Amino acid sequence: MSDISRQLTHAYRQQVEHYNRIRQLVLRQSQVMDNNPDPGAVLTICREVEDLMSDIAVIERAIEPAKSLWSEQPTDPDGELDVALKSIEDMIQEIASTQELVQQKLLEYVRQEKERSDAARASMVASRARTLYRAG
Repeated sequence: MSDISRQLTHAYRQQVEHYNRIRQLVLRQSQVMDNNPDPGAVLTICREVEDLMSDIAVIERAIEPAKSLWSEQPTDPDGELDVALKSIEDMIQEIASTQELVQQKLLEYVRQEKERSDAARASMVASRARTLYRAG
């Protein structure tokens, strides 16, 4: 394995670890929305995901020169680089699917909260009207 291939493989393995952590966080968001819906907790987890994505961006910037050199003569004799990249691709797809599900759960939560709020407001208005009617 060439030095460039070794460097890229190491960097992508680091990214695999980061994406695995992101996957766990996104799954936790889904669990939060299933068990005890709390948009604040979901937002807190989003910040953790953002931090990990920033770390991935740092890794990407650091390997840009190696990626350019590697693209001129791509070599991956033992397939380790391909394995790491495939793992990243699979995790990104899973993360995206789970995030979409969390988004749907959040939208449903907001819709239900709005219905509750509207019902409470209507009840208060009706109560005031009854009070005014009795007083009048």
